[in-house]
Amino acid sequence: MGTRWLIGVALLAWVPASLAAPLLDGSTIRETTLPNGLKLIVKPDPAWDLVVVNFCVKAGPLYESPDQQGLSDLVRYMMYEVSGSSGPSVSEAFEDLGADFDASTTPDSTQIRCAMSAQALPALFPKLVKATMEPEFSERVWMQKLPELRRRLMDAQGSPATRLFGLLWETAFRQHPYGRPVSVTPDRLASYTTQSFVDFHKNFYAPGNIALIVAGGVSYEAMADLAQKELGSYPARPFKLPAVAPEPEQTDYRTRLEKAPLRGTLLAYAWRAAGMANKRDVCTLDVIYALLGEGQNARLARALSKQDKATAVPEVQFITKRDPGLFIVTCVCTPESEYEARDAVLTEIGKLRTEKLSASDLAAAKDVVLSGYAFDASTLVGQVGCLAFYEAIDTWRFAVDYPDEVQKVTAEDVQRVAQTYLDPAKYTLVIIRPQSGGDASKEARLTP
Repeated sequence: MGTRWLIGVALLAWVPASLAAPLLDGSTIRETTLPNGLKLIVKPDPAWDLVVVNFCVKAGPLYESPDQQGLSDLVRYMMYEVSGSSGPSVSEAFEDLGADFDASTTPDSTQIRCAMSAQALPALFPKLVKATMEPEFSERVWMQKLPELRRRLMDAQGSPATRLFGLLWETAFRQHPYGRPVSVTPDRLASYTTQSFVDFHKNFYAPGNIALIVAGGVSYEAMADLAQKELGSYPARPFKLPAVAPEPEQTDYRTRLEKAPLRGTLLAYAWRAAGMANKRDVCTLDVIYALLGEGQNARLARALSKQDKATAVPEVQFITKRDPGLFIVTCVCTPESEYEARDAVLTEIGKLRTEKLSASDLAAAKDVVLSGYAFDASTLVGQVGCLAFYEAIDTWRFAVDYPDEVQKVTAEDVQRVAQTYLDPAKYTLVIIRPQSGGDASKEARLTP
């Protein structure tokens, strides 16, 4: 889906058979703020014998200074994934206790999620709080992990797909932090010390910068009491998210071309998209995402299959961010058919700008978007992930409002948004061609 909260569905087996009410019924969700500034959001559901707890911290590349590149993700990694000399890592310890643990970093936030039985909540929640609010950073452990982590990062950078997307964001954003990768780069690793981790954690893991989202078999009153007991003692302290450098409007097309040991050609188009300040446009871009890239009638797949030019089905990505992000179309094609594949992409984009969408196509695209939303929100993990995703970039309430907002999208919206954002003269294009091909710098501009 276009608007993703990037969570798994491993707990699908726990879906109650009686689930018939709205998956994210806003009337069941209660919010409060502890005296120290930490926000608590609870969605009780007695039908579950499971509780999912999620710490949402506004710590990600969006808020990093240039000399902190990748520090959000590195701190998360050191907090939860690194085993100390005294025992397993935090994630391993929770898995050993029967909980499902996951921590991840996005461009906008760090998310720490733990699913456990309702009976285990009183025992496991204090452990999760301590691991999150009072991590221990060992210089000796850091020095031990440094070579291994550098190798892992270098291996990841060697992936053509990773290189493709890295170049795409770097080229599209010249000032805004979204142009920097989430993970730390290998050449910056050695510049960080455990003091770097301590300082970053002290700044960003302030109670006023954290939201705790909880759903499942616990009452609001019980969870509020538990949160106050375990989190209320952490003192409030002044906190203000750093200002983010705005990205100037893109007024031309940008291209990057490279070569790699590949058989096929990788290419990716990107257009500057809407951020959460333009919710109607965000929902419309989700509909466009579905039209182009999802379902049996995905327009790009049909266009490329008719030409028989692509060696893989094209992929469309639009992950909503707090600030304007990217609407991306990628494709794998044979070197000989690169220009035909690119022409097909731009032709389909052009049709959205010039041709009004039929009522049946609009309804089908909305069904695809809302089916994906319903599937993701059919588990407690998905519901908490959805609430946390929007809390990081706006407010959890948009997760509740999202289906109604998608239904409001009109055919006129689709054409307007395509004309506003998907400009054939203002794209970013990255191409990675096989090493055995011709000149990698061959002209890369194409218009529909």
